[in-house]
Amino acid sequence: MRSDLTHPPSAARRALRLRLKPRESAVGLLDGGWWPHTGCLGVELPPLLELLAVRLGPIGRVVFNPEAFGPAPRRVLAGGWPVVLRRSAALDPAMVLVLGRAGGGLRLLVVPPGVAEETGRRVLQRAAGRENIDSPAELLAPRAWLRLVVPRQRQG
Repeated sequence: MRSDLTHPPSAARRALRLRLKPRESAVGLLDGGWWPHTGCLGVELPPLLELLAVRLGPIGRVVFNPEAFGPAPRRVLAGGWPVVLRRSAALDPAMVLVLGRAGGGLRLLVVPPGVAEETGRRVLQRAAGRENIDSPAELLAPRAWLRLVVPRQRQG
């Protein structure tokens, strides 16, 4: 008997938390941010990839750092297409690369699932900012979160 305790089926039905830079924005390392509800790529990726296929066409591959996620399948189905999941220890653990079958791709910041709601929304917004040039480490650093959540006090 298969246990669904670690991979709740309802996770795929939750709202997708994704923000992308405008297509014409060519600055920075990231093309946007994704905030999965869990660390289970087998559950979280299919709805993400179906949405990203609108921008990239059918998705062929996702590259991720295995240290950042739990066990992951070698393939997932998204929009009826098999998508290869490739592990790369060289990739920043706070990123995933989503590659289209016809070329093109997106580099997404991965906001950790356990981040507080307001912080997560603001980190996504900043990652997808047209002029954002911050690295994943800069966006996810605790000090960056404080800058996003606590307004600056006026001096005077």
